[in-house]
Amino acid sequence: MSLLRVAQAYLALGFHPIPVQPPTADPKSGKAALVQWREYIDTAPTPEEIDAWWAQWPDANIALLQGRGTFVLDVDGDEGFTALREHGIELDAAWPYATTGKGRHYYFRGVARDRIGVLPKVDVRSRGGYVVAPPSRHYTGAVYAWSTGAVPPDFPDAPPGLLEFL
Repeated sequence: MSLLRVAQAYLALGFHPIPVQPPTADPKSGKAALVQWREYIDTAPTPEEIDAWWAQWPDANIALLQGRGTFVLDVDGDEGFTALREHGIELDAAWPYATTGKGRHYYFRGVARDRIGVLPKVDVRSRGGYVVAPPSRHYTGAVYAWSTGAVPPDFPDAPPGLLEFL
């Protein structure tokens, strides 16, 4: 499925997708927004805007703006999972997540502050932030993917311990 069609599907599910830079060999690539995106935090882009964006940048990765009752816990590798456990936060293996080039994105219902560096290798992306979403490509060549094989129909409530910590 083309990235355009995936972006349109995310929009139909209520997400606010935006195009972000396609990856290169540079570790910083694949995440920079290609559009002025802040206006889309509360108001979704139109299908016509999405069509125009991916017509202009057909290889653009897809990012999903956060907020509006959801946030993402971005955990990079064993170091991030260890840091969470050290603070009494266990992530249920049954919860849906998206694999990334370095770790996992756990999507939760709830409200948390957008914050980078909550713990080593752990970020929170919420209102005012975004995450790269499947099936985007990471600069390592890894493809972002849903653990469930498709966008989960619903996200779990954030665990109380996580919300208390945040």
